[in-house]
Amino acid sequence: MTPLFALIPCPVALAIAALFTRNTRFLTRFAAWSMAAQLAAALWFWASRLQSHGAPSDREVAAGFCVDSMAAFFVLLTTLVVTCALIHAVGFFAREAEGPHPPPARHVAQFYVFAPLFLLAMYSVVTAYNLGYLWIGMEATTLAVA
Repeated sequence: MTPLFALIPCPVALAIAALFTRNTRFLTRFAAWSMAAQLAAALWFWASRLQSHGAPSDREVAAGFCVDSMAAFFVLLTTLVVTCALIHAVGFFAREAEGPHPPPARHVAQFYVFAPLFLLAMYSVVTAYNLGYLWIGMEATTLAVA
């Protein structure tokens, strides 16, 4: 199994949890912890790519996707940014819930469905080795944040 596939479970689990729970407090904390685990997995992934000195064919993950050390760095950087955003969201949503116009639980859940999908789409963008997959990944990021 390639290390890139180790980066898929946490965002998928977060998106599924957001679909089935409306408890905002639980969801924000679950997102922060799952993204901390995701950051650890991304660090492991980056370190494993730095240590592999294989041929370019060893870097191919699947047809159309390839991971070299630069792609692994961008996976790590993207994960770091999303992790910081979702950890900050714990306090943000707590403060908003105490305000005069608290966000509906449905809107908070939508945020936590699309944030990890955005992360997965970004992974596909930085690892794409095919122009068609790159285009699909860029469009997926647009749809996830729009």
